[in-house]
Amino acid sequence: MWDDTNIILRFKPSAAQTQRITYSSYYGMNCAKGGVFLQLCGWLGVKELWNGGISDSLYVELSGILKEQEEFAKEDLVFGKYVPFSLLLDKGYRVVYICHQNGKQECIQPYFAKSDVSFTSEQVFVSATVAADRSGNESRAVRVCKMSGFLRKGLLPSGCPIRLNNAYV
Repeated sequence: MWDDTNIILRFKPSAAQTQRITYSSYYGMNCAKGGVFLQLCGWLGVKELWNGGISDSLYVELSGILKEQEEFAKEDLVFGKYVPFSLLLDKGYRVVYICHQNGKQECIQPYFAKSDVSFTSEQVFVSATVAADRSGNESRAVRVCKMSGFLRKGLLPSGCPIRLNNAYV
């Protein structure tokens, strides 16, 4: 499972360019965005903080997580065979092609439907499965990664972004 979360900037940056790149329309605030992953074995981790204005899809593409997963799967063969990662994502990610380019990794996401179009039984089942798997695990993973009081406070006007990133990672 992969998700992105925000760390609040407790001030409005004075430079217009900084305001623009740190503003997230999804969160409705200036923030930093960091990746959170949770594997089936319970391994939980994070990737570094980036500017809040970056999309979730671009974060996955540029953060290097797909390349790391591909390299890990190539080194950790299952009965001598390469088994690609499967990413459980919410519907906001647009990374199917990029995942396939990086070791033929699969993306499992809820299905989309245009208005007045019905889902098939399989699409309903897959979407419900993704929603059920992500619901509790996503909130737990994000909550654990943001438990630190330092991170909950966010970046204060006198704070150091590098120190905040080090506390997150």
